[in-house]
Amino acid sequence: MSITPLTKDDVKKVAALARLAETETETYAHQLTKILAHVENLSRVDTTGVEPTAGGSEGDGAREDAVKESLHQATALSNAPQAEKGCFKVPQVV
Repeated sequence: MSITPLTKDDVKKVAALARLAETETETYAHQLTKILAHVENLSRVDTTGVEPTAGGSEGDGAREDAVKESLHQATALSNAPQAEKGCFKVPQVV
């Protein structure tokens, strides 16, 4: 498999989806081509005899469910940058 360098039009399509400025497309075209070339190198690695995994550790990665006591409100809010009326206070996002 050979990676074809991304064209400016290819990156423009992705840039429109990612809402990037058009002035950034040439930079990203070069960077994305380098990333795809690296992925191509990875695809050349012989993985014969290597078991597929869903994670980096043995087992299924799931922990047993256990009923535990919840945090007290004061403890949960103790490290909050701002709290108001017993709740986390965050900037309005609209």
